[in-house]
Amino acid sequence: MQTVTLTDQLGGPLRYDLVKPKHLCTPADKNGEDPGAPGHPLHLVCYQAKLTKENPLQPPFAKTTVSTDNQFGPEVLTTTGVDELCLPSSVQ
Repeated sequence: MQTVTLTDQLGGPLRYDLVKPKHLCTPADKNGEDPGAPGHPLHLVCYQAKLTKENPLQPPFAKTTVSTDNQFGPEVLTTTGVDELCLPSSVQ
C-alpha cells in the first residue's frame, strides 16, 4: 500500500491510501484521431483510493458541481469523493 497526497482543482491537500490496481488504460486510436497512440509508451494504472485514517481526522471530500462538454455532449456532474487515482506508467 502506498500513501499519496492529492491536491487538484477540486480541493486538497488530502491523503489517500492506494490500495490495489483496478484498471489499466492503454492508448488507443479512437476514430482515427491519433494513429500513433497504440505505440505510445505511457499507460495509466488506476488504483483504488481510500482516504487515509489519521489523527486528527482529515476533512471530508467537499462535494463540487462541475460542467463537462465532450464528444458525448454537455453534462453537469456532482463530485462526491475519490474512488480511484490514475497514474502514468511506462511500458518497457
